Amino acid sequence: MREDGVWDVIDGQQRLSTIFQFAGIYKNKEGEIQPPIELTSTKFLPLLGEIVWQNDDENIYQLTQAQRLAIKRGKIDVKLLKSTSDKNSKYDLFQRLNSDGTRLTEQEIRTCLIIMESENFYSELLEMSKNSDFMTCLPLTARAIKEQENLEFIVRFIVSRHGKIENMQQGLHNYFSESIIDIIRNPSFSVSEEKIVFSRFFALLNNAAGEDAFRRYNNDKQAFQGPPTSSAFEAIAPAVSKRLDYYSAMSSENFKKMIIGLHSHEDYKTAYNRRSTDRYKTLLGIGEEIFGNNAN
Repeated sequence: MREDGVWDVIDGQQRLSTIFQFAGIYKNKEGEIQPPIELTSTKFLPLLGEIVWQNDDENIYQLTQAQRLAIKRGKIDVKLLKSTSDKNSKYDLFQRLNSDGTRLTEQEIRTCLIIMESENFYSELLEMSKNSDFMTCLPLTARAIKEQENLEFIVRFIVSRHGKIENMQQGLHNYFSESIIDIIRNPSFSVSEEKIVFSRFFALLNNAAGEDAFRRYNNDKQAFQGPPTSSAFEAIAPAVSKRLDYYSAMSSENFKKMIIGLHSHEDYKTAYNRRSTDRYKTLLGIGEEIFGNNAN
């Protein structure tokens, strides 16, 4: 229970919302009843198609009164967190409930945590994900976007700039999740200012390298290849985004040469073989070495 006496649903919100909307009692944020939805047919239950909860028109397929009562009397297992519980308990519980990785990706879990902390912040992330320069520099597949890899890159961008690397005690995904919640709670952090930096950085990068920005560079073929990589992202994004004025004054040709040079760095070429947390720290250090020394 929150301090205002309202209960938060930690896990199962989508399922409950779907049931409520099917029954015609789902309300949006403004308290307005939303139009009810109907069932769709499935491979093994084709007759479910177009059935509604209830309708005055007897010609419309709908549940019987007995069926509606059976659903209303159905039991749902609920675990309650007392109001005296630590404020981080709901995040811990949600992660435990979804830790098997079969239902949600790491970022989908992280997104739920972000929404529980601040719906406004989540809305800002969605707006950032629609930035045209960002989408060009990170040409993700439809499946990757469905699994929210675009939002994960934005979270990595913010955490790499504002996260406390010394706090990294567990796995990399846990670090991103804990860090982004800490950043949201930090009163000195301004998401509007971060969006300006984000837009400037990707406009600069798109102008210099476009969709090649985070791809691997094949020195033998002298060409960028494959999909965008998180390794290139982590080496480039934090170091360059902290020095936008310097790199904005540099020619696109010279900036792209620096990006190509990154792929020849000995530590960068071997970073793939390290465990995730060591790799992340190494890549941040390489980025500072390549893109920070001359700009400071």
